Amino acid sequence: MSAQADQFASRPSDPNADQLLDPFANDSKPGRHPKLAVSWESKAIARDIAPHLLSLTYVDSLSGEADDLSFDVENRDALWSKDWRPTFGDKVVARLDYDGWFGTNQVTSLRLGTFSHDKLSLSGPPLVAKLQCVSAALSTGLRRAKHTHAWRGVTLKQIASDIAQKASLDLDFSGDPGPPYKSANQNDKSNLQFLQDLCKEVGRTIKVAEGKIVIYDEKTLDATPSSGEIDLKGGHVIDFSFDNADGERYGSCHVTCFDPRTGKTVKGQFPKDGQTIAGLDPNGQTLELVIQVSDAGEAGTRAEKALRQANGWAMTGEIRTQGDCGLVAGVTFNLKNAFGLDGKFIITRAEHSPIGGYTTKLSVRRCLEGY
Repeated sequence: MSAQADQFASRPSDPNADQLLDPFANDSKPGRHPKLAVSWESKAIARDIAPHLLSLTYVDSLSGEADDLSFDVENRDALWSKDWRPTFGDKVVARLDYDGWFGTNQVTSLRLGTFSHDKLSLSGPPLVAKLQCVSAALSTGLRRAKHTHAWRGVTLKQIASDIAQKASLDLDFSGDPGPPYKSANQNDKSNLQFLQDLCKEVGRTIKVAEGKIVIYDEKTLDATPSSGEIDLKGGHVIDFSFDNADGERYGSCHVTCFDPRTGKTVKGQFPKDGQTIAGLDPNGQTLELVIQVSDAGEAGTRAEKALRQANGWAMTGEIRTQGDCGLVAGVTFNLKNAFGLDGKFIITRAEHSPIGGYTTKLSVRRCLEGY
């Protein structure tokens, strides 16, 4: 996820992350080459793996998925089966430098992050090894150990803070902490999956990276000023595809909750009767939800969040562009010359492939504005 300039800053605890190397400086192909810095267990390895490196892929996701880093290396001498075989959990730090084209303030350096080696795959012929790494914080029990627990009278922020503390992570939580839950039941789920489910219900993104659990409000992200533009006819786009399902969007949401202890039914809706919201069709279909809420105020808030969640993916797309370090998850941009689909979009997933011709593959959705 982007949004913070500090994302691209070097970390004093990872000195080798700044040892940039052009692994293909002697390549016969003309043009610019991306520069890489990779440290494996605090040892700079970019120079060592350069003769063997077939591809490198970095995936940056806005929410719900782990960032990951993978290397495909030729293995004809069985180095990765013998002397260079990595150990599960090895710490990996990587950075990428490349002259960019996107945005008014062009980004030329992308810190890929801190990862833990998670999986080794071998295939052949020809002999190839794939070294897969996952965000370091997710190599803990946060995503593996399952728990059953009843949370009562606490907010989303309090739950996230408790889970982060147990995983020895910091919490970066933006926006309102949310109302206290009457009851939030964690039934045989990992702490990460439970927290992801809660965030999805209330329109928040959640990401675990760089020693933090980061939780943002989707509405706030959508309102972030555009960082630049992507012109489908501007020369940087290789190919694209879009799905537009505006006809399936909801115009309103009703929330109902029956409390068996009191025999009363709590209701809430968004928009309220007589309220007109830009971007919502007042004659559109209604999303009906039966969920636990404490009062009518919470029911109305949950209705608004649920409506955003249901409508947020009505227009999505995939764009493959020339590589750029500034194209990361969470960045908003203006789409131009899109055959009637022009508008403001947000990157939900960015896949960077800098070896063999740097490209970036983007998953995007249209920003919701007005509610």
